[in-house]
Amino acid sequence: MNARKDSGQENTVLNAIVALTNALALASIEADYIFRGETGIYDKISSGLYRDLVGSIPNSLDIEIIQQRNLEEAKRYTQETDEMVILTELQHYGGKTNLIDFTSDYLVALFFACDGNYLQDGRVILLEKTGELNQYIYEPRLVLNRARAQKSVFVRPPAGYVKPDRVVVIPHALKAPILDYLHKAHAISSETIYNDLHGYIRLTAIHREANDNINRALFHQKQGDRLAAIDCCNKAIGLNPLSMNAYGVRGSAYRDLGDSDRAISDYSQAIALAPGYSGGYQHRGDVYTEIGRYDLAMSDYGRAAELDPTNPIIHANRSVVCIRSGDYAGAFAAACRAIEINANYARGYACRGVAYDWLNDHEMAIADYSRAIELDPNDHTSLANRAAAYRKVGDRDRALTDYDQVLVFDPTKTIAHYRRGLIYAEKRDYVSAVASYNQALNFDPNYLDAYNERGKALIHSADYEEAIRDFSQILMIDPNYVAAYVNRGNVHQLVGNYTGAIADFNKTLEIDPDNAVAYQNLGTMYAEEGDHDTAVGLYDTAIELDPNFVGTYLNRGNAFLRQGDLQRAISDFDRVLDIDANNVSAHVYRGISYQRKGDPDTAISNYSRAIALDPNSADAHQNRGLSFHTKGDYVRAIGNYDRAIELDAGSGTTYCNRGEAWMHLGEWDNALRDLVAAKNRGTDLLQSFTNEYDSISDFETRNGLEVPNNIADLLQT
Repeated sequence: MNARKDSGQENTVLNAIVALTNALALASIEADYIFRGETGIYDKISSGLYRDLVGSIPNSLDIEIIQQRNLEEAKRYTQETDEMVILTELQHYGGKTNLIDFTSDYLVALFFACDGNYLQDGRVILLEKTGELNQYIYEPRLVLNRARAQKSVFVRPPAGYVKPDRVVVIPHALKAPILDYLHKAHAISSETIYNDLHGYIRLTAIHREANDNINRALFHQKQGDRLAAIDCCNKAIGLNPLSMNAYGVRGSAYRDLGDSDRAISDYSQAIALAPGYSGGYQHRGDVYTEIGRYDLAMSDYGRAAELDPTNPIIHANRSVVCIRSGDYAGAFAAACRAIEINANYARGYACRGVAYDWLNDHEMAIADYSRAIELDPNDHTSLANRAAAYRKVGDRDRALTDYDQVLVFDPTKTIAHYRRGLIYAEKRDYVSAVASYNQALNFDPNYLDAYNERGKALIHSADYEEAIRDFSQILMIDPNYVAAYVNRGNVHQLVGNYTGAIADFNKTLEIDPDNAVAYQNLGTMYAEEGDHDTAVGLYDTAIELDPNFVGTYLNRGNAFLRQGDLQRAISDFDRVLDIDANNVSAHVYRGISYQRKGDPDTAISNYSRAIALDPNSADAHQNRGLSFHTKGDYVRAIGNYDRAIELDAGSGTTYCNRGEAWMHLGEWDNALRDLVAAKNRGTDLLQSFTNEYDSISDFETRNGLEVPNNIADLLQT
């Protein structure tokens, strides 16, 4: 994984540099050497004049004869009479001579070996001063600043080249670090080596060209051509390996390309060259954030803040890292610091809004997102975040308005289309929900969550075939998408395809053996088939896996209810209400349980609580009517039946119950009308009537009423 360049990896580089310098130092003690540094590894160690003439003159021609002719011509332009001094000056100003530059200082030679040609290995050449070549070694009079700084020694070989006694290869990857080391540890740099006007002109030209390349890199970076930017930075570094800006710009280009390792390496080098450069720490912290190394990111942002304490961007970035690492209080504090530094810094409010969201203070989050948008109307992220916050506080209309605005800025924003769909589904506007999911899938045909939610919306629209098609499409793309098996199984169950449902639920458990929903759904299928014992066993497993799974307690309670185990049913409904005190279904089912236990008053209390929570619960009104009916309060029973029928006019059972209540009141016309309506809706009137009475005569005897023949005939058919 990525590691800091200023820790283990940097120590490795430093150790390699020390090993090289120690080897050269030891060699300088063992023998009387002079040294030469070359940025590449060439065939021969030759003079400039030799390289200029090789291949163009006969091998038999003495190079010294040619040099002598050049000397005679040069003497016309100087008062100097010493030929070696003239040759030294010619060499200094770039003339072609048969002199080969050496130095008595191995560190200077090491500098020359590293100063250029950064993609190739260099070398330091060691030549003994003893032996045959000794007579050709010349130590100039140090009248020139550069010769003095370079501790120059010249070799004037009769053949134009020499053979080394020893060679130390310098790996190209170490060149820039060695130059940095020589500068810091030994004050050897371009400025000290080329320390005269000629050197100034040379360095100015090099730096100008390097800076031109950096400027071109910035242009390419702005145009989005990262590879061209990197190429320009490479050229700049080749000209000036100590250019902090070149490493910084190249690091940014690598970051944009997703090459975090190289980006971190370049930012680390920029920091090494300029330890006071806060931007290096800030940008390296950004990369660490992107790759999830939050500890290293926070360390870098901390150092950047020390170097540049009034930079709000650094604190906003720290807030982002805190959010991603789950430190929401820290995120809030960092965002507040950014705002404290600059009260009009939009991103500070955006970050604090996210922190408020995670701290569940959504109203304050909305206020901060609004301020961020006010300061930066193009902050689409804060607009989307505000939409999400509005949804969390239940303000779905404003959430939709914000998502609509996000899509004005960017119609291809799939997440905005998707979240609009979720909101429409919450509003039970499934047609609009499906339309939003369609848009999301138009822009991203592999958006699995959109297929899943569209399928669920289609279930609510009773478009089961299309729902199955959506869930199947998910599984073609990702065969391990568990929710698709669960939801498709639910649809199969709805349409009566129990074989398909069981297969999907079993596949769910094959992929996810601890999936409580699959066990619950299997239990529901067995319950529908009347196998309540098996259903209860499956519900038990689901509850073991998820002890707070409300739906499973409801279903198991219903299974107990159907088995007549009323106390265990009540216990399960109690557990639901422990978890969710406002669960309407639990109040209704617990009421039914008490009704069957012969406690209509407690049943009515439960139904009344359900109606208080949901005045439109037809089941609660119908069952409360039944409890009043049981108590003989037929007027109040009829009032509840009336409301239940308003809410669900298709319920034959409710018409039947109301018809029987009218019978008890002797309201025969109303009774006949409701009983006919019940029969037309498929209700078995005879079975319903005989649940309470053995016969018409039994009813008449117990209630002191005479049932009209038309009603008696209706009830007995």
